[in-house]
Amino acid sequence: MTLKTQYPSFVYHIAKLLLVVGLWMGCSEKVLSQDWKLDYGFEIYFGANAEDQGQAVIQTDDKGYLMVGWSEDPISIGGDNDIDIYVVRVDVDGDLVWEQRFDKGFIENGYDVVQTADGGFLIVGDIKEFPTAASKFQACLLKIDAAGNEEWFKTYSEGGTDRGISLIATADGGFLFTGRTDNGETTDEDILLVKTDGDGNLVWSKSYANAGNDAANSLIEMADGYAIIGTVENTANGSKDFYLLKTDFIGTQQWAKFYGTNDFDEGYDLLITQDNQLAMVGSYGSTSDVALIKADLDGNQLWDFTFGDVLGDNAFDFLQNEAGEFVIAGITEIDATNIDILLANVSEDGQTLNWQSKIGRNTHVDWGQALTSTSDGGYAVVGYNSEGVSLFGNDLTLIKTNSSGSIFSNKIQGKVFADDDNNCDFDFGEIGLEDWLIKAESAAVTFFGTTDVNGDYKINVDTGSYELSVLVNNEYWMPCVDIYNLNFTTNYDTLMRNFPMTAMVDCPFLEVHVAAPVTQNCSNVGYQITYCNDGTIGADSAWIEVVLDGNMTFNSATLPLFSQMDSLLVFHLDTIQIGACDTLAISVATDCDVEDGITYTLAAYIYPDTICLPTQDWDESFIKVNGYCDADSIRFEIENTGNGDMNAPLNFIIIEDIVMALEESYQLNSTQKQEIVVPSTGGTYRLIAEQSPNHPGNSYPTIAVEGCDNGMGNITTGTVTIFQEDENNSSVSIDVQEATDLITNISLRGYPKGYPVDGQNLIPANTALEYHILFQNTGLDTATRVVIRDTISQTLDISTIRPGASSHSYDFNVYDNGILKFTFDNIELLPDGSEDGYGFVTFKIDQKPGNPEGTEIKNTAEIFMGYSAPMESATTVHHIGGGMIRDFIIIDVAQVFIPEVSVNAYPNPFIEGTVIEVAGENYKELILTVYDLNGRFIREEKTSGHKIEFPRKDLIQGMYVFKLLGDGVHIASGKLILK
Repeated sequence: MTLKTQYPSFVYHIAKLLLVVGLWMGCSEKVLSQDWKLDYGFEIYFGANAEDQGQAVIQTDDKGYLMVGWSEDPISIGGDNDIDIYVVRVDVDGDLVWEQRFDKGFIENGYDVVQTADGGFLIVGDIKEFPTAASKFQACLLKIDAAGNEEWFKTYSEGGTDRGISLIATADGGFLFTGRTDNGETTDEDILLVKTDGDGNLVWSKSYANAGNDAANSLIEMADGYAIIGTVENTANGSKDFYLLKTDFIGTQQWAKFYGTNDFDEGYDLLITQDNQLAMVGSYGSTSDVALIKADLDGNQLWDFTFGDVLGDNAFDFLQNEAGEFVIAGITEIDATNIDILLANVSEDGQTLNWQSKIGRNTHVDWGQALTSTSDGGYAVVGYNSEGVSLFGNDLTLIKTNSSGSIFSNKIQGKVFADDDNNCDFDFGEIGLEDWLIKAESAAVTFFGTTDVNGDYKINVDTGSYELSVLVNNEYWMPCVDIYNLNFTTNYDTLMRNFPMTAMVDCPFLEVHVAAPVTQNCSNVGYQITYCNDGTIGADSAWIEVVLDGNMTFNSATLPLFSQMDSLLVFHLDTIQIGACDTLAISVATDCDVEDGITYTLAAYIYPDTICLPTQDWDESFIKVNGYCDADSIRFEIENTGNGDMNAPLNFIIIEDIVMALEESYQLNSTQKQEIVVPSTGGTYRLIAEQSPNHPGNSYPTIAVEGCDNGMGNITTGTVTIFQEDENNSSVSIDVQEATDLITNISLRGYPKGYPVDGQNLIPANTALEYHILFQNTGLDTATRVVIRDTISQTLDISTIRPGASSHSYDFNVYDNGILKFTFDNIELLPDGSEDGYGFVTFKIDQKPGNPEGTEIKNTAEIFMGYSAPMESATTVHHIGGGMIRDFIIIDVAQVFIPEVSVNAYPNPFIEGTVIEVAGENYKELILTVYDLNGRFIREEKTSGHKIEFPRKDLIQGMYVFKLLGDGVHIASGKLILK
């Protein structure tokens, strides 16, 4: 329920509070905000603010907010400068989704709103059709859909002036609104009650008269009728009082009661309490203290509770939270030039004021009109605030608080830009740098912000001291100022701090990202390759090389194909300017005659990839690896492609599926190669080689060969994605996905998926993670907006986030204490079942340094599809298994953990069964546990002695991992191969 103002906005509140001459003098800056306090509205014409006010707010199905009020139609964009119904829809973070003004005549006001069963909204208000004395206000209902499009508009009149103030949806599928009417006469106004069906057709209309002007402000449906709260003159004391009117379901009055003092009292909102009683809120007395009244269902008062300061306080809206406490929204008069929003919490028994917040700026009007609870346990208040200290030129305001009524009202804002003339000051024409992260760090909490397309950022913070810094994208840039030390001692302060970025060296810094939504056998797969220049100069004569998987065939691309040599595709690019990004789309066909679950790998490389900064203590070797499936074996190559010889030997390892089968050293001169040959058994083999110390960049030489079985037909799949690929440098991106026939409506994949041990996915502490989020429009209508929110784990380094490839263009933002947000506007995602109903986005992020073994890294994404309630992905979980891969992978077939014993499995591989034998020891209890390669439990066998039998039973062919315990001690682990 909300208070509905009963006069046009340009005169309302002049009579309400006596604000002296200070209200008409001076001006102040318009507070800019990001997350917790946001303003919406227009200019009448350039330089002059329009009159925009909020009267009602509800939280929508998608956790966002819809606000209703009125707006002065701007002359600056072709309006007629009258007052129109104003509707604003924002998402969960307050970012604007859409705003609409509805101009049906001369003046229209919107006072209340409900969300309808079809996802749209119904708004109650009034309209004056013509600017003539003969034209009277009529009550009206406006029906709009979820996107703000008008569906119908209807008026209701008793022949005179009629206003619709408060609206509810009734249990019978219709609607009921209350307001006021003069019944077409020149006498006082009476309470109006109008019942409609679900399409807004009039069912009945009633009015209720008392002495003087009667005001109806809110209503509810009860078990046996309706109740209206308002303000009516009480003839018993000659003063205005709370007035509670009870009717039956056809509007026949059953009883009416007054509450209050012998002074001026006002009743504004009404609800049924959690213990099935009635509660009312408003103000008592000429000094306007907040008043909360509780009564039984027959209107008999049980108690009242008041509070307030020396000057005026009033309550316009309230609710009960989950704890049963009353949360009240309204205003408090600080002094003659300053009104603040009041948000207060009163105990369920009406005995204690638990807390109150006064939200607003000095010498400004900040007005709290309506209230709703939020999905995260906080509160949202809508109203308006003055541009300066004037009553005119207001903006509609939405304030989102936490559960204690607090907001972060201080702002830090500025620009990150390329400082071309190195004067550490912004000059006209200097380029703003987009998607740079800004960090404001205090001893207790860290806030983040992201630069927009112009390089501008805004961060909301609490009071306190902060170190403000820019997270430099790469080492080619250097900020003029490393850290600003900031201190906020009061609320509603705004500090401007720019970050001019000077070039350490004139050099492009190219990055590339490639991904596909899913890969499937015997289908066409679309890859998106996004590339950007984060360097200090433009990149001329750039090109992209794409290496296709052996089971792919090139179909087409959105850029001309410059050359093709087998699986290597080359595309020439136009000059990539500083901060510019673009996308290359490629379509490939996947083979039909391949195994289910096989991995498809597509690699993208962008050039030039020159390293422009000097390096120290590097031998100038550059190790690259490759792998080939020959007739009867797998052949790996390690090559030194650098200009220098290796100064010292380095190590390489070869992993067979998930078992480390070989570890040796190598040392190569420039251009020298070394070959390693292993049998082709159908398993997946991966070579990982070390790179020379101080090698520039983050190259991680590795290559996997899958499906090389020499015609045996016994292929292991699903192990390529366990380990990372060589894509740690910005100029390289490799998409690896296992083919699937199952496409879910939302999925979150973490890559690499990790080494499976005891149901955990283990990765090294130095491994970066890439997340791939796939989403589908499962609704019946085209989705034009999709939002992904991902709260980043504290085990990950948010400063290293790199947004990646996606199906559609997006806006990227990091804010608060580590929330990542992708916004897809105008996405046009088609309804369920369409090939164009899918989308995806990827991003990479590093771990925080020093994550200890056993650290758990979880991630869950929330998808907001159109206007529907958000969907949540499954949670991905990784665990740190050590500092490097060899710390946790199984070494050879049987890795023995007790040196004085030996373990043997025979036969292995086997067909019917195998025996695992421990030499040199007998045990009271031997336990053999077998898992598949994804760490899922398969079977457990128990015995005593020194050997244990493991029959095949119904296990399918493939490789499995075992763990052997003797009297509770881990003896050995290894692999079992079933033919």
